Amino acid sequence: MEIGELLLKEWNREGPYTRKMLERVPADKLSWKPHNKSRALGSLAQHVAGLAGRWSHVLGNDVFDPTVIKQPELTDKDGIMRLFDQSDALLTECLKKTGEGEYDKDFTFSLAGKHQFTMSKGLGISMLLFGHLIHHRAQLSVYLRMLEIPVPGMYGPSADE
Repeated sequence: MEIGELLLKEWNREGPYTRKMLERVPADKLSWKPHNKSRALGSLAQHVAGLAGRWSHVLGNDVFDPTVIKQPELTDKDGIMRLFDQSDALLTECLKKTGEGEYDKDFTFSLAGKHQFTMSKGLGISMLLFGHLIHHRAQLSVYLRMLEIPVPGMYGPSADE
């Protein structure tokens, strides 16, 4: 199995789990924060919804700096769900059309123009898209639990299912 095909299979598994988590985010609690140092629920949900689309930029570029990708601050749940659908479509399209050799090429990850690290695009998508997504999706599950919203199962049933 080729790298692109494997990554697409992984996204086809993780994408629906992500949608399921985002669907549970209550529209009337987007400004809620569990702690003053925490992100607001809506901001975290928007970040999760947009991750796939942001990481698709790695496949077409040699440098990836997420701070230069501007996204409007979404203030409603419908906007967050539309962002997820757009991100899903963008990543799916990129994974389908990216040539196999592209995944072996290196890219540099920068933050606000400051070099952080360099690694292959395939490893970057695998580690940094999926690992990062799962991390923030888990944060969302904690927020939901604290708000007494039933948490959906991801890799099996949750305590609420």
